[in-house]
This record gives sequence, structure tokens and C-alpha cells, in this order.
Amino acid sequence: MQSPCRIRYNADMSETFGGKNAIEDSEESIQERIQTLPPPLRPRWLTELENAESNQLAPLSRRLNLFIRERKRLLSHNAPPLLQGIHSIERREDKVNETLARIGEASERKDLFVGKGKAARVFRDPQDPNVCYKSIVNFEEYGICNAIGVEAQFLEDLQDLSVHGMRTPRLNAVIDLPTVKVISMEYLKAESINEIIIRNGAFPARFDVGRFETAFRQYVAAMHNRNIYHRDLHGGNILIADDGTPYIIDFGKSTFSITPESAYEAHDTFGRPMKPYPKDDDRLEELLRRTKLYMLGHPVEPLQ
Repeated sequence: MQSPCRIRYNADMSETFGGKNAIEDSEESIQERIQTLPPPLRPRWLTELENAESNQLAPLSRRLNLFIRERKRLLSHNAPPLLQGIHSIERREDKVNETLARIGEASERKDLFVGKGKAARVFRDPQDPNVCYKSIVNFEEYGICNAIGVEAQFLEDLQDLSVHGMRTPRLNAVIDLPTVKVISMEYLKAESINEIIIRNGAFPARFDVGRFETAFRQYVAAMHNRNIYHRDLHGGNILIADDGTPYIIDFGKSTFSITPESAYEAHDTFGRPMKPYPKDDDRLEELLRRTKLYMLGHPVEPLQ
């Protein structure tokens, strides 16, 4: 028996296995739909098609259909507005196509890889050295984090906050669609505290731990004054640039809360209480403690 993914209609449309879906899942049909995309968007899909086994054609066909629909929606006037920034993505077909193509290229090049978390990967733009993308790749983990648009909103709300140089990356734009969830933001030429500890490296020569402590404490206090709570202040989310400037990243677990008491509460999908999030002030103190010990030559574990 032929594979349902490979079956084709006869000329009289009579000899079929799986009906219309079988036609859509054939290599020829997928190839034809790929060719309807603008040239910059084709290579990624053509590579996937070339490497796909027979049992992978049907899922590939469905993802391609969804991508085509989403792209049309993104171009339509009914699409959600994109957050505007320095490198804003305009709702013009050429701009949308170019951005999607650059995101696709960046995600496939090892030399552009920046880092990863449980739900997302971060990679630099292949053309603009000052831009990077945070792209959701694990949708199961993503389900327990903030929606990509919510995380971007926290970045936007904190754009004007800088304490002794400590700040968040600048937000460029966000695409929040069913299978394309990306934040475009400023690429920071910096290394996380955890990365420094793991490789047993040295902090930058211009890094002043006393100034860092002051900036860190005051930034978190200022953030709380805006009713924003990070809830994930570990060493991987605090970056240090070559000039010693600290940055705070990743608002995937952050929340807005009027009362500090409720800011760290956690509940499952049925509303039942779960283990609360770690308090920002507690994590801040522990990260400062480990950083100081490490700089004095004591072995420490990275704060995860």
C-alpha cells in the first residue's frame, strides 16, 4: 500500500487514499505552495521538505499552511499592531518578508546563536549587529510563561528607566502569532554573571562591584515602585558589558501587582495555589553574595 503522504489523484480524481488532505500532503503540493512565497522565505521550507521523511510531510504541510495564513494576516489591516521602535517593522509586504526571512536565517546559523532558556532561543540578526531576536521554540514551556506580547510590554514600560546605567534592552518590535512568536530587541554586547562563573572567567576590568550593588538595589526598587516584579532574578538574567555596565533581561515570568504580598503568588490552570515565585529582594541579595564571593576567589555555584 502506498503511503498516504505520497498519494496523488489520478486524472479522473478517482484513485485516492486520504482524499483532499493526501493531495495537500504530497511533495508536489508542498513544493507548489512554497513557490508561492516570496524568494527570501523559500529556502527554509525547501530545506525542510528536502529532509522530510514520508511521515513528516503531513505535519510540514499543516505548518506551511498556517505560516502562509499568518503571513497574510500580518500584512492585513486587521493584524495586531507591531510595537514600534528604532528598527520598527512596518506593515509593508517587503518589510514583513524581509523580517521573517532574517529571523529564519538567524535561527539556523550557529554563529548567530546567543543563548537559550526553557521556552526560547536568542540569536543575532544576520545583517544588523545591534539587533537580536528572542524566538519561542518550546511551546509547552511557553504555556507557563508570559505571552510574548506581555513580555514585550514590560520592556516597553521600562524603556525610560536607567539607574547608574543599569537598564533593559531596547525594544524594537514584537510578532505574536500562533506559530511565530518573536521579540526583536537591542543586542547587548555583554555576558551573564552565570556565564562568567561557569567558565571560571574574570569580570570586566571596569566592573565595580560596589557600583553594581547600588545600581542593582536601586533599579529593583524603582521597578517595584512601578508595580513591576521580575520574579526570575538569577545570574543568567543579569548581564555585564565590557565597560562594566549591568543589564537586566528576560521578563517572561514577570508580573504587574499593586500589592507586594500578592506579586509572588502562583496558581495552576485550575486556580489552585502552587509554590510561590522567588522574591526579587531575596534573589538580589543571594546574587550579590555569590558575586562578591566569586570576585574574592571563592568557588561558588551559579544562581539558577
